Amino acid sequence: VVTNEEKILTMLEKLNGTVEKQGETLEKLNSTVDKHSEILEKLSDTVDRHSETLSEMQKTLTRIAVTQENVVIPQIKLLAEGHTALTESLIHRERIEKLEEDVSLLKVIVKDISRQLDNLQQAQ
Repeated sequence: VVTNEEKILTMLEKLNGTVEKQGETLEKLNSTVDKHSEILEKLSDTVDRHSETLSEMQKTLTRIAVTQENVVIPQIKLLAEGHTALTESLIHRERIEKLEEDVSLLKVIVKDISRQLDNLQQAQ
């Protein structure tokens, strides 16, 4: 015959085993939570670094935009104006060269006509 005390002791042993298993499970859960906390801390650090990097990149982008607006674009406009002036002077130079060719040809023609006149005058 099993006495009440034996039944209680058996129940207590089972309960003690259950509590031990729950304690082990709780330790595992605590370990998992600790690992997750470490991961979250690393992720938080990474996000902070990325935020700093993004802020630095925004500052750099702003400096580039200001430089482009204040330095690069005006210089490009000056280059364009210079290009226009060069194109115009090139057109004038081409016209001058053409005129010089025409003058050279006219000189040859005048010399030839002068020689022909001299020949005609000598023939008379």
